[in-house]
Amino acid sequence: MADVTSLPPPAVVPVGVGGQQTSSTVAPGPSQGKSPTHDGNYIVRARGLPYDASRDDVIRFLSGCNLLRGAEGVHILVGVDGRSKGEALVELAAEEDVEKAMRHHTETMGHRYIEILQINRLEMEWEMNQQPPVSHLEKKRKRGSTSQISATLKTLITHTHTKIHVTHHKG
Repeated sequence: MADVTSLPPPAVVPVGVGGQQTSSTVAPGPSQGKSPTHDGNYIVRARGLPYDASRDDVIRFLSGCNLLRGAEGVHILVGVDGRSKGEALVELAAEEDVEKAMRHHTETMGHRYIEILQINRLEMEWEMNQQPPVSHLEKKRKRGSTSQISATLKTLITHTHTKIHVTHHKG
């Protein structure tokens, strides 16, 4: 195993955000080793995000913060239905980055104000364990949501000028 004290400092790498290039430091992740003082507790929860917010949106919102593992350190939380909960967990590189992130507390993204709360690694792991398995989400996507089915029916009705009686079944 490599001596972590001999690892070079984290490099500044460009992180693409919606066609823009922003500068973000990517600190060594678990597979790259950790500095002796990094306890993995530089994590914040962003609450109140628009439901369609992406990783790039969160990175842009927290501009100036150095992310641990880049975009891979941004975790958008979803419910059992596979839809966004309007929350993200963000792994940061250092305590200073948590302080920078906290300065964004109650700023707005679109028409929503965002709460930034510091959490610890245990809380993050608990939240991540509450996420539905990927296979569950894939089944939901294959079946299609009610809104997708409704949109398809509206299109059919519009194009065929036919009235369709729809009965909802719980399944």
